[in-house]
Amino acid sequence: MATKPTSPKVDIGGTESYRPGADLRNGARVLRELAMIPKIKGSRYLLIGSLVFMAFCVEAFCQAYGKQILGEELWVGGDRSKKKQKPAERWPVLDKLKAMGRSVDVPVNYGSAPWRDISLIMKARDELAHARPEMCSVRINGVDNDADHHAIFHAELTKKYEPMLDAERLGLIAGRVDQAIKSILHAAGQHGYEAEIMASSSWGAHLADGKRKGD
Repeated sequence: MATKPTSPKVDIGGTESYRPGADLRNGARVLRELAMIPKIKGSRYLLIGSLVFMAFCVEAFCQAYGKQILGEELWVGGDRSKKKQKPAERWPVLDKLKAMGRSVDVPVNYGSAPWRDISLIMKARDELAHARPEMCSVRINGVDNDADHHAIFHAELTKKYEPMLDAERLGLIAGRVDQAIKSILHAAGQHGYEAEIMASSSWGAHLADGKRKGD
């Protein structure tokens, strides 16, 4: 029986700059799409995951481009004109984003869209991570006797504590978050929507004996 010839060994090497923002952005979209499948189990948890991924995407954008846009001195050392000023890298996400916008003449106003949507996402994420237990009084009148009372009660609580857990609403907000990030990137002179790119890489391969592949 003839043995299958083995291919020559190849060495592969290169460099890559990984930016997780695109991964998080696409992950948030996939979770929303799954949550919209009729009768899928755990759709609420999929929406929570989508919301958290969106918040992390905004934070990942600030971390990926903050030093470049704000300058290394402010990013690492802080504003020395203010006593005990923290480095920009350690600022809250919304403060970083506002400063980045100001640096490239993009007004970041959290009272209006699309910036308000980013503020809502970050607030919802913080409330999930830093919730403070509290008693909430809910009263629902005129419910049918044979209805699922527990489900109705929980749905009312969800409206109070988790108003953003709706796939269509999160999808609309995701589009506005993209718009906001894109406006800062374009103003900073970046080509296209670089937040969609997962990584920037340069690599190559050559035969292990020193000859380049194809020689």
